[in-house]
Amino acid sequence: MAAPNSGFLSARLLDVVPGSPHSTAVIALASGCLNGLKLKLPSGAQTRPSGERLRQGIFNVLRGYQWEGAPLLEGALVIDVFAGSGAWGLEAVSNGATGVVFVESHPNALDALRGNVTAAAQALKRQGGRFKCNVMHSDVVEAYERLPSCRVLFADPPYSSGWFEKLLALEEQTPAVEVGGLFIYEAHEKEPILTPEHEQLAQRAGLDLRNDKKYGDSRVYFYVKRG
Repeated sequence: MAAPNSGFLSARLLDVVPGSPHSTAVIALASGCLNGLKLKLPSGAQTRPSGERLRQGIFNVLRGYQWEGAPLLEGALVIDVFAGSGAWGLEAVSNGATGVVFVESHPNALDALRGNVTAAAQALKRQGGRFKCNVMHSDVVEAYERLPSCRVLFADPPYSSGWFEKLLALEEQTPAVEVGGLFIYEAHEKEPILTPEHEQLAQRAGLDLRNDKKYGDSRVYFYVKRG
């Protein structure tokens, strides 16, 4: 795995003011060593957090994936685009990832995200651990070519927004997922993801569908990056 680039900050060094009025509702991490850690949600309707049962189910699936004989997430660098509260990336940290890049463009979401990163860093430090983090205030299209290589990329965009095609095109042009790594995409269960056109785009991006899982009105797709 590529080492985190020089743009990474120690998560414990992020300057965040706790108790922001932009972040009142909460969710919790659902698995791993930080299970139960409360995360503040951004205000407004621009983000849609993934539910705890969904994330718990996805990370149960990820435990079945290996990387050079070790658990996939152990020591991994992961990327969380459309990060919102940061739940996907921080769930990965809770399960062994040691580096995470968050991409988020909405100011209110950034406020909550930075607070959640600090809370996770403090909780992990109490257990003798740490992780490195880079919060990118950027549109996903603009950020993609600047992303480091990662073992897992989580994408949870607004439902039915056409982002699946856009992300596949970006991954073809400037790959972010390492060979053998995972591209994980959450969509509405009725969104037409598995179409012949999308299959062609995925093939051009070097992504092979491994499986998909339905959780309520959501479906999550697991693509493996081939060599």
